[in-house]
Amino acid sequence: MKLHDATRRAHLPGEVLLKQEVSNAVPIAVESLKSETCLYYRFAGHVTPEDFDTLHASEDTICADLPGDRCLGVVADFDALETIGAPLFPRLQHMRLMTDSRFCVVVVIGANSYLRALAISLGLTNDTREFVFRDTLDEALAVIQNHPRLNSAPPVTASH
Repeated sequence: MKLHDATRRAHLPGEVLLKQEVSNAVPIAVESLKSETCLYYRFAGHVTPEDFDTLHASEDTICADLPGDRCLGVVADFDALETIGAPLFPRLQHMRLMTDSRFCVVVVIGANSYLRALAISLGLTNDTREFVFRDTLDEALAVIQNHPRLNSAPPVTASH
């Protein structure tokens, strides 16, 4: 199967179906999952600086509707990413998943050794987020569903 023909599916809690179309995908997309307590970021193809501008507009809209008083999760899916250059590292640091204090658990999937190192570097710059690495979207969603910080979390405070 060619990359542009691929479709991935994963079941969310409550039998909600997430369908990821890789064909004609924007390089970075974000959507809310699990009753708006988790965001799903999908990285695909070659990412450019302009893709981050588009992402920021999407993040502003989605994040405005998220709860403001609890710990939230993120799934960062790098499975379809072909490349992201080192000069874009500062732009990654300014994504909402790194700057918004509500996001405390980031589950990374599909990351090769370079992307794992990049995610770990991002985590080192911000000690309020826990980074977890998994191989599949289903495994990532299981982490989100069962993680104690996300499911019995007290409201997010300035000390988190």
